[in-house]
Amino acid sequence: MEDCIFCGLINGVYPCMKVYEDEYTLAFMDTANDVDGHMLVVPKIHVKSILDC
Repeated sequence: MEDCIFCGLINGVYPCMKVYEDEYTLAFMDTANDVDGHMLVVPKIHVKSILDC
């Protein structure tokens, strides 16, 4: 989806600091920098909610 920030990160539209990547997931550092070491892990397919994962 074009308007999904996570799809944009996965497809390289937006830059991110990748920590881990495989064929199913992408883990990257949170840009907010509120907490040291905070990461997000997202699936590489677009899902509407966490329950769809």
